[in-house]
Order: sequence, then structure tokens, then C-alpha cells
Amino acid sequence: MDTRTLVRWGIAAAAILIAQALVLAAFRGILADHCAWRSQRSYETGRIGPSVDWARRALHLNARQGYAHLFLGIVQREAGRVDEARQSFQSALRAMPHRADPLKELALCEEKAENTTTAAVLLGEALAVAPRPPDVGTLAARLGRLLFLQGRFAEGMARFRAALAESPRSRFLFDGMELGYEHFGAEDLAVAAALALSSSPQYAARGCERLLRLTQSPAQRPFILSTVQTLAQSLPSGSQHRETLEKLIRQIQSGTK
Repeated sequence: MDTRTLVRWGIAAAAILIAQALVLAAFRGILADHCAWRSQRSYETGRIGPSVDWARRALHLNARQGYAHLFLGIVQREAGRVDEARQSFQSALRAMPHRADPLKELALCEEKAENTTTAAVLLGEALAVAPRPPDVGTLAARLGRLLFLQGRFAEGMARFRAALAESPRSRFLFDGMELGYEHFGAEDLAVAAALALSSSPQYAARGCERLLRLTQSPAQRPFILSTVQTLAQSLPSGSQHRETLEKLIRQIQSGTK
């Protein structure tokens, strides 16, 4: 066999080996993605042990499977292993640098450690890359709460108003806006807090009661009425929540309690 033939055979063999390696890598990647999905499903159904197992399998197949790092970090944080959780979230962030999830989970680590400044920075970065309006509203409300805790009232107000526009029924609105109302006397924040309350059957009566109290102020009444009407229109016709808010609208318009 001459030299040219040997070279051709060598090139062909190398090409076959490269193709096999690429196919194997792709297959491992697909398996890793599936394991990460199983980790998420296990976590969401409360099966923490299997969630960890699936995450570790995913990382064994692909060390850069971002969601496997993410759910492993969530489990570690909830178990009180905050330093390990931070490392997992940092690994998830390196694998998914343009996703909000690792940033907001890291922020929660810092919130639990009362590092509000660091947490606020991370939430701001998460907001910059959050893809969907519900995420934007939730992140803005969380950030508004942190800014309030730091005494940055004007910035917190701006974040809460953005959150109200994006996610008027987010529970985070109530968590933060109650803080603003009690400590700063900001009535429009109390309005939004009441709206968040009134979206839940558990808190509907309490939320509507606060709204009616606030409508006694002529300056607040148009804003409250407009916001409640907008919220009612966003709910399914005939639903209990909508009927509750429509009753509230009639009470506001008639000026009765």
C-alpha cells in the first residue's frame, strides 16, 4: 500500500472517530438534559432525594448542564448548606450567563444571609435578562422590598409600581408593599398591597377592607377605582375573584362601605 493510500485511510479513520465522538457527545448532552428535567420534576413534586440523584446524573454526563446545577443549589440552600448552594448557582450562571434563574436564586441566598446590597445587585441583573413579564413583576417586587429595607424609598417605589404593572397579583407585592405602608405611610403602596391580597380567596376580605378605607381619601379614590377596574377586567367572567372586585367597584362608586 503506497503512502497516498495510507494517508487517505488515516484521514478517513480520523473523520470516523471525530464523527463518533461528536455523536457520543450529543447523545450524552441529550441524556444530561433529560436527567436535569427529571431533577426539576422530582423537586416540584416534593421528591428531594430523587431530585438530587437526577441532578448528579446530569452533571456526570455533562458538567455544564446549567439546570442540574440550579436545582442542586436549590436543594442545598433549603438544607441550610448556603456555601455549597452559592457554588452550585455560580456554576449554573457560568453555564447559563444570559438566564435570570441563577441570578435570582443567588439573590435569595444573599437575602437569607441578610446581605441586602448584594441581593439587590443580583436582582437588578436578573431583571435585565428576565424573559417573561411574570418574572419581571416578581423580580421587581422582590427588588423593591430590598430597596425599602435599605431605606432607598424612592427607588423601591419605582420598582413596586413596575411590578404592579407587570404582575398585579404577585404575592411579593404584598410582602414588600405592606412594609412600605407601615413604615413610610405610602398609600399607593397600600393600594397595591390590597390588590395583591384581594386576588387570593384567603385574603380577599382583608384586601377589600383596606381598599375601602383608602377610598375615603378623595385624592386616592380615582387611582384606586381605576386600578381595581383594571384588575377585575383581567379576571375570568363569573369567577369569584371578579365578582368580589366588581362588588368593591360598586361600593367605591357609591361611596358606601
